[in-house]
Amino acid sequence: MSRRAFCERHDIDEQRLARWAKNYPAPPRLAEVVVVGELPSARSSSLVIELGQARVHVERGVDDELLARVLRVVGSVC
Repeated sequence: MSRRAFCERHDIDEQRLARWAKNYPAPPRLAEVVVVGELPSARSSSLVIELGQARVHVERGVDDELLARVLRVVGSVC
């Protein structure tokens, strides 16, 4: 599937995905996301990403590069 098709299918901004991808030394691996409970609304101030035993609390407006770095570290130890 092309990047554009993937982004359209999953309602992801294509430029944001490109920025995330360039922060990785190797092509990113995509994983299925399972939403537990209510989806956060546009007004929600944060979300929680669980990777194994780790939880990452992401606040609205977080820097994409910082989040990518944090998830790389957390993903490498989980």
